[in-house]
Amino acid sequence: MEGLYRLFYVLAWVGLPLGIGLQLFWHPPRGGEWGVYLLFALLFGLALLQGPRRAPRLLAHALGAYLLFELWRGRDFPWAVGFWSPSLYLLLAFAYPLPPALALGLLWAALLSAFALWAAGGPPGLGGTSLQASPSSSPSPCSSPASGSSTARCASGGSGPSLVPSRASPTAGPWRWP
Repeated sequence: MEGLYRLFYVLAWVGLPLGIGLQLFWHPPRGGEWGVYLLFALLFGLALLQGPRRAPRLLAHALGAYLLFELWRGRDFPWAVGFWSPSLYLLLAFAYPLPPALALGLLWAALLSAFALWAAGGPPGLGGTSLQASPSSSPSPCSSPASGSSTARCASGGSGPSLVPSRASPTAGPWRWP
């Protein structure tokens, strides 16, 4: 069974730079953000040098800080961080006994949730963004059942609302309305 644990440990360390590499490929850093990525590379490398018993304690908090950084950097796609946040809770479970792991998991969950709400413009109904389209004075060919339009055509530039992630404005929230 120990061989399986070693395999998972190696796969986790291979997956970390691959995941960050995909993030850098799809959303290249701007300006001084390269320096922050170098800082995280240093932290993750330091955790790797700690060995399998001590690495999760340093890695869990470095990963939490990295996820907060990605939320700040990509204000208009905070949903992407949600896919990686379970790895933070798993690391905390490996790093600490149950009561501190639960408390730290709650702390990181609160931080990530609050930051994600901030990145999205706040919760709907409390001044945040809403996913409802505003009424238009002219009829939309995308919403007309007689037009035979497809959702793909509407999302690719037709008129009418579409839920297409946009990096156009950091204050516009996670969705844009054409």
